[in-house]
Amino acid sequence: MLHHHVHVNHGFSRFGLEVLELRLSKSMCLDEEGIPDFRTFGQEANAAIDERVFRFTFAFRDGKISSIQQPTEYTASVEKFVSWN
Repeated sequence: MLHHHVHVNHGFSRFGLEVLELRLSKSMCLDEEGIPDFRTFGQEANAAIDERVFRFTFAFRDGKISSIQQPTEYTASVEKFVSWN
């Protein structure tokens, strides 16, 4: 049986927006023992487990999403970007 596994991470874009990272993989497992070992935020996709990675930033206005973008620069911690400024 084919199962889709999803792992969610978050980090920050260069412009201070929060980044939502979705890591998806397909595998032939039936139980939790076979769940793939996903990589951490910002790393490249793991080809060994046929992993797909999607990253999005959201801008909010009046409590609603006003835009969704794909960040080009991102990190797990804002410390990197603080040192750049």
